[in-house]
Amino acid sequence: SIYSNYYQSLPAKVELLLNDASLDEIRQPLVSLQNLMKRDFKPAVKSIPGTSSKSSTDAMEIDEDGNSGGLITSALQRKSREARRIDNAYHTHSATAKELMTIARQTEDRNMHALYRLLSRCVQMLNLMSCLKHAHANPSLPEIQWGLLHGLTFSQLITSEDGQQRVDALLNGVVSLDEKSLTSGFSTDADSLANTLSRQCYLFFSASSRLTYSGFRYAWDARSMPLSSPRRSEFANQAASYFRAAARHWYNPTIIVGRLFSKETMVNFEDAAESAMDARSPLALAAKALMELGNAKGVADVCLICASNFGGAKVPRDESKEFGESVIKDMFDWERGLYHQPQGGEKSSDSKVIVTGFDVTASDAKQTCHSILFFYISKLLGSDESLNHKLADELVAACASSSDADFLRSMYEHLLNTNQTDT
Repeated sequence: SIYSNYYQSLPAKVELLLNDASLDEIRQPLVSLQNLMKRDFKPAVKSIPGTSSKSSTDAMEIDEDGNSGGLITSALQRKSREARRIDNAYHTHSATAKELMTIARQTEDRNMHALYRLLSRCVQMLNLMSCLKHAHANPSLPEIQWGLLHGLTFSQLITSEDGQQRVDALLNGVVSLDEKSLTSGFSTDADSLANTLSRQCYLFFSASSRLTYSGFRYAWDARSMPLSSPRRSEFANQAASYFRAAARHWYNPTIIVGRLFSKETMVNFEDAAESAMDARSPLALAAKALMELGNAKGVADVCLICASNFGGAKVPRDESKEFGESVIKDMFDWERGLYHQPQGGEKSSDSKVIVTGFDVTASDAKQTCHSILFFYISKLLGSDESLNHKLADELVAACASSSDADFLRSMYEHLLNTNQTDT
């Protein structure tokens, strides 16, 4: 795993110092203040001040005080520049009462909106800790990887990009589930945890997490059905639909790649795919689950959709094969997808992300997406079973329908290099 060396240096025992009563004692005053702001500062809280439309996607990544001077959206930064321009003009001529009132209102809206975002994340982080604490005590649920949060303060978990990415990695372990992490199968406790996280911690438990969990839930249900059962095929298709939708939100290269190999080492497709599986990459585990269910088209779609997040060709959405995100009660429109945007604000193949000291690029993630497909093509074609050859044909056909010229070139080169030209 990418974090294997990191874990070795951590304490083996986790001690949670805050009990439920203490967490609630801290949380309740913050919740009361949050409700007060929703009621008394509704215009500043309900939408992003300075945006031109309700559906604007101009949203911040992290409430971190960087070069932006603490302002949290580019829209607010524009308003700040306008305010400074008006303020500078005031020094050269007397500002009107209307201009002064505009400046005052803009400043208040910016400050109230920023305060609400910080307050909301504080409340939801406390909710998250409470949920994880209960999950930690439940033996039927996957082990919580507390080591990922080691060394971070509560403030850093709420306000820093590194904190957000570590929480993402921890929650990935909660939702990317297979037979290794769920020895007794999915339970009502697992469903309850996912539902609670969706309602109380949606700024951390994002659409990616919610859709990923649903995908593995249906994949598990499908596996429990007899091979000849129509319900098995139905559940497998539902799992693929959830995974397709989730793949559009898998933006973090580190979680997709797993262990990063040396830049001086030539990494073959098999090493890259197995490394992602060992690191519990949601993409690798989803592809494995779908392949075990015989859904080759789903495997191709999920890998190529994920690759499109890292510079690959865009894959059009097919509403008949892809579920949308469920509406979360009390979530504001501007909170949808907040803190879970493509790295660097765009889907660049050159962007770089550093998580707990590991340097992973979008190019590495795209290579992993393709390597997983090549891994299964070779594995199926190398099998003596006719069913696997049929799945291989379906997988190659699905891949060949891609509009990504670079991927197609790589796939055909892979087939030539592995002497699989008869496919």
